[in-house]
Amino acid sequence: MTRRAAITVAASAFILFASLRYTSHISHLEAEERKKTQEKRSPPNDNHDRGNYSSNSSKGEPIGEELLTTEGGVSLA
Repeated sequence: MTRRAAITVAASAFILFASLRYTSHISHLEAEERKKTQEKRSPPNDNHDRGNYSSNSSKGEPIGEELLTTEGGVSLA
């Protein structure tokens, strides 16, 4: 009976370890994919270097990570 319990605990620990490693691997692949897609995008405008930020808000592009400006006002994404 003790031997079966020990085998069950060991098998459960192995399955947990394997699933955590798999999840880590998948998230790493997704991060690499996001990085590749960001690299393929066109380079940003040089307006940021000159301090001209008004052109971005009129286009509806995000100013911050979550705050988006549009012609109709402000919406949280």
